Amino acid sequence: MNSNTINPRKISTLPLAITQVLAALILAISARFGFLHIGVLGVAVITAVLALQIRISRSYWYIFVCALCLCVCFMVGGVYSMALCLCAIITGIVFFVMIKKKQTKISVSLAMLVLYTALFVGVFVIIYALAGFELSVSAITQYFSDIVDSVYEIAVENLEPVIEQVAKSEGVTVEEYKQLIAAAFDYLKVMLPAYFVAVMAVLGYITACIFKFFTRILECEIVLPDPRWETLPTSVCAWVYIVSYTIYIFTSFSSKIGVFGIAANSIVAIFTPIMLLMGAKWIASKKNHGVMVALFVAAFIFIGPLSLTLLCLFGAHETLRRRALLKKTEPKT
Repeated sequence: MNSNTINPRKISTLPLAITQVLAALILAISARFGFLHIGVLGVAVITAVLALQIRISRSYWYIFVCALCLCVCFMVGGVYSMALCLCAIITGIVFFVMIKKKQTKISVSLAMLVLYTALFVGVFVIIYALAGFELSVSAITQYFSDIVDSVYEIAVENLEPVIEQVAKSEGVTVEEYKQLIAAAFDYLKVMLPAYFVAVMAVLGYITACIFKFFTRILECEIVLPDPRWETLPTSVCAWVYIVSYTIYIFTSFSSKIGVFGIAANSIVAIFTPIMLLMGAKWIASKKNHGVMVALFVAAFIFIGPLSLTLLCLFGAHETLRRRALLKKTEPKT
């Protein structure tokens, strides 16, 4: 696995080992105190750093580092954090294999999305079953539904004065406004799987970025499959986003969004992060990108989420433009 002959000089992997152990410690502490949104970043760091260690190491001592990370996670954070650390080690090995096979950044990010989703769901199901809960789809669905209901009750209780003021300004009763909030939380329950996959997509992309960052820090960019190794979705992704958003817009005119509307919005939610990234690249490609950034910041202040949707659509257009340009520049066989 570590037969690396591409290094022109010996590169020390000690900084990577230290980073990996620190990431495991952060993961363990986060899991122990319930801050998993921070802990998953530790998983991303462990994955990327381990892949780079395997790629450039001239020995197998990264195995000892992985064992140390598992021990740290178990002693500090318990079984749950150790399981997440094990997931990071598995994804790190897969990451290394894909890098060695010179896969594109978007392919690696997609693979990380699939692996993170499958492994995290697997860890949750195992922990859920060991905790004595009923292991069924309906029981798990009800489990998350109860969590959302608890968040709703806490939000309504703590924001009671604000709700009264907003309801008064909108010309509705407090109860009617609470019903609107409750409907929004009910819709959130339906969209939770899509939001989870979207978060995993972001985590997969962050993992790839961390890998590229450490290759620059250690001056070993030669291990990258491509000198630039940029993210560029396929044209299919752009068209799927555009079509799904169009379907969602038409179904949203109905008083009750049906299955097609929910499915379309779920696809939109999953593709939103990558389209936002391409939208940001579109802005960066403009000569007056400073003015463009200011315009979108102002738009976000005044029209809120709609500005992000516009940026996503620009991102879809940028994806199609770059793919068409790439197709023209490819040598004909």
